Amino acid sequence: MLVAALRLTGFAIAVALLTSRLGLLVHEVVGHGGVAWLGGARVDELALFWFAGGYIHYQVGQDDVALALAIQLAGIGVEAVVAGLVVASVRGRVGALALAARVAGWACLVHASFYLAAGTWHGFGDGVGLFRQLGRGRVLVVAPAALLMLGAVAAGVRALAPLADVVPGPRPARRWLVLAAALLVAGATHGALTAGELTVRADRRYAEVMRREPARIVDRELAAWLEAERARGAV
Repeated sequence: MLVAALRLTGFAIAVALLTSRLGLLVHEVVGHGGVAWLGGARVDELALFWFAGGYIHYQVGQDDVALALAIQLAGIGVEAVVAGLVVASVRGRVGALALAARVAGWACLVHASFYLAAGTWHGFGDGVGLFRQLGRGRVLVVAPAALLMLGAVAAGVRALAPLADVVPGPRPARRWLVLAAALLVAGATHGALTAGELTVRADRRYAEVMRREPARIVDRELAAWLEAERARGAV
């Protein structure tokens, strides 16, 4: 039992790390970078973390609102499309590699839909453009994205079912408990590595990208108020 649990945990950690890193490359390089290149934008910086996320900094004209929004959303869109293709390509196949690919595909779909919903609702990351353009109408994007995320979560849980059979024992509940523990350890390991890297490798631009738009609005209003106070001679 212990050996099976450890093997399952190691497998989960490996799949989690590999999925997030490959997903990051697809999201940033192929998604954002590819659309920026096709649209003629000038990319002047690419930053990828070992365990956390990343960003591409690009420059477009002030009037190229549509291009800027397309580049911003391309990461989520390309990630979702590639994840769907991966899931479809291993449909009906068996084996460890097919299982890992299936789980990775659903995990990337969960990430893409969650990022779209949360980023659009709160105004951070790739969703800040929709937050600004749609205002309160952003719920029309957030609601479908949230439903897609729930569907991907359910499908991902079904895809994990064969992993429970790896654990010996006649009780299904016990096997699923071991599987849940392995997934929890894998998630905690990835989370700890991500938090540690962000602490050691502080990146102001990444931190600013992930700030919520309401906080930026407060900062802009405060700066304007302070400037007005200085203009009238207040200390």
